[in-house]
Amino acid sequence: MAAIGAAVLATFTVGAARAQDVKETVCAQGTYSEPCPQVIWCPATNCGIGIPQPDGKIEIISSTEKKMDGTSRRPVQSGKPMTLDSITGRVIIFEWEDPGKVEAAESDITIKDILYVVMPPAGAG
Repeated sequence: MAAIGAAVLATFTVGAARAQDVKETVCAQGTYSEPCPQVIWCPATNCGIGIPQPDGKIEIISSTEKKMDGTSRRPVQSGKPMTLDSITGRVIIFEWEDPGKVEAAESDITIKDILYVVMPPAGAG
């Protein structure tokens, strides 16, 4: 998952001077060197990478539970749907709690915490 996360983060890093230098550079997992993108490790057991959508769901790009990859889930916290309007369309790395319903592609997902949000640099439109 870390390699996928690094690739997703590298793809969505907007406006960084180093991103322009990366081009076709291939970076090995577990290393960091110029001009390779920085790797962010998820500290949780149940971790996911997703994109909040305007319909209130999260499009899950990758998860520690492979059955959730490519699905859309409604994020809930304390039993109530989460409002993620302010980060719609951004890449997020989140920790989720296992409700035992990961097989159901449209089931709710209980979000324990949103660990990272990939944002453009300040003043980048």
